[in-house]
Amino acid sequence: MNHSLLKLNEYLRVDTMKTSKNYKFSANSFYFEPGFNIVFSRDRISLELNIGYQKEFIRFDFEQIRGDDYTIQVKKKFADSDIWDGLRTGVTISYTLFKIGNKKSSTNKIGLNY
Repeated sequence: MNHSLLKLNEYLRVDTMKTSKNYKFSANSFYFEPGFNIVFSRDRISLELNIGYQKEFIRFDFEQIRGDDYTIQVKKKFADSDIWDGLRTGVTISYTLFKIGNKKSSTNKIGLNY
């Protein structure tokens, strides 16, 4: 789910007359992001590489948070590209602080024996 905020500051000055107005809008949308993850681990350090494509499938108009009941319409068709649609890539590096060691035991692993 994406939650978007839009702040619009309007300022107009003509000769000595000034006017300004501030607007705040919000909108929600739902998306899916199929992709691939590759994880490399060594002792306590891990490196993760990911790539995917985000596509919104449900979009709602921007609605004003306070004040008048204004809306900003967005494209609603699935085939229409939106500002959030597109390729996503990422790199994550992590370090494990506490690692539980593997204890060897004499018991058999769960499974079928013939």
